[in-house]
Amino acid sequence: TCLFLSILILMLAVSPVIALTGPTLSLTPTSNTLSRGSEVSVTVNLKDCDKCKSLALVFDYDTDNIFEIVSGEWLLSGTLLASFDKTTTKAGTAAAAYMNETDANGDIFVLKLKVKDNAPAGDATITVTPTIKNGSQAISCSATSLKLNIQGTESGKTALTATADKETATGGSEVTVTVNLKD
Repeated sequence: TCLFLSILILMLAVSPVIALTGPTLSLTPTSNTLSRGSEVSVTVNLKDCDKCKSLALVFDYDTDNIFEIVSGEWLLSGTLLASFDKTTTKAGTAAAAYMNETDANGDIFVLKLKVKDNAPAGDATITVTPTIKNGSQAISCSATSLKLNIQGTESGKTALTATADKETATGGSEVTVTVNLKD
């Protein structure tokens, strides 16, 4: 019995682990904290995906108040078709197709956005919903989201700061005051 258990433990220790999860999508921004008027690039990464013949990405984020599209670019090579359409949806849709089954794991797309000058301060979410297929067979992959922080004063409010070149002054002395007005 002891020999049997030792062999079983040894077999389990060297047996390959089989992944029971499907492909995953992740989003990596050039910065998690943004200011009004700044640009951010978000890289879309695909991991643990079977070979496929087509991919589509549908982007969702606040195009009315926070972001405007600058560009979108597929990072995949050898595609038969690779497009990014800024007009299908407000946030953009991307599609890529291959002639043959292809390994599309890794960084697959970069979305570049600009924070609007009047964007409200606070958190902003970007969501990407993928559709992956190998011919007519769908490969299940869940949507993923990324939360970014927009910094600034609250919309409609003004920030006023003043600094003086001296902390104290006496009667008749000169003090220079610098006033900074934001928003």
